[in-house]
Amino acid sequence: MNKIQENKYRTIEKIGIESITRRVNERKRGSLIGFMESKSNTKYSKQVNDLMNEIEEIDKKKKLQIIENLNQINGLIQDEIIEFSKEKLLLKND
Repeated sequence: MNKIQENKYRTIEKIGIESITRRVNERKRGSLIGFMESKSNTKYSKQVNDLMNEIEEIDKKKKLQIIENLNQINGLIQDEIIEFSKEKLLLKND
């Protein structure tokens, strides 16, 4: 090979090695990022689950409170119906 072809070949070879090295380093970095993300996901997933459980618990308490309020309202309505019925009966008897 003449000197120009040899330099061209070395340049191509050097570019190829750099390219492969760069790709390997990117994969390593990507794997590290992926690992860190998965590690952080497991780290924070417990906190997220705990918060979701708290929200569900709050929802249960709110639902129970709403049911109690509805029962109280229902009781008041029943009392009104009874009073109304008594008044109607008294008016009928008069």
